[in-house]
Amino acid sequence: MKKVAKSKNFELAAKLKKQIGAIEYITQAWRRFELLLEFDPESYQKEKKELEKLLEIRKIERVEGYDISDIGGKWATGSMVIFINGQPEKTGYRHFKIKGGGTPDDPRMIKEVITRRLRHSDWQYPDLMIVDGGKGQVSAVGQALHLSGVVFPVIGLAKKEETIFVPLKKGSFKIIKLPEDSPGLHLLQRVRDEAHRFAQSYHQKLRLAQF
Repeated sequence: MKKVAKSKNFELAAKLKKQIGAIEYITQAWRRFELLLEFDPESYQKEKKELEKLLEIRKIERVEGYDISDIGGKWATGSMVIFINGQPEKTGYRHFKIKGGGTPDDPRMIKEVITRRLRHSDWQYPDLMIVDGGKGQVSAVGQALHLSGVVFPVIGLAKKEETIFVPLKKGSFKIIKLPEDSPGLHLLQRVRDEAHRFAQSYHQKLRLAQF
């Protein structure tokens, strides 16, 4: 990538940087995976109450998490995971093989996933939807909801900095950075990390099927 940048082919360098970042992201070890293995009802109540107050939501019982996994747009997959009262509801998990395009475009891909999910009116709507990402991904979800005539709370949880993006009116956002020991953040992380794990597992399956 550095050699490409030195040759002043900045467009290719940016593309390679994104692909390297994608590889690092889907292959990294997620340190919070162990939080999925044990469930503490008392801790969950603290997580739930903090999140309801923070996001001004009357109740948060059913939460859906979404993530996209791909390498440079290839073998792109989306995941949907469900948590009910703080615990994974694996019978409701779904994979989505991305249909449109073959270039890396997370907002477009998450919009496709959410659009397809909303076609299933028999699937109960969540009290809160969490997508892995920031303004672009959350805005794309908002577009899908608007086109489907559906309204419910959506937030983004961006990796690395663990920043929360809450959409407001007219395309603006409230940006929240919680401390690492925040109970509400822990609940969001569990859902986001499980969505990542589930998307990655299907992505790897599709990749291996090519060989």
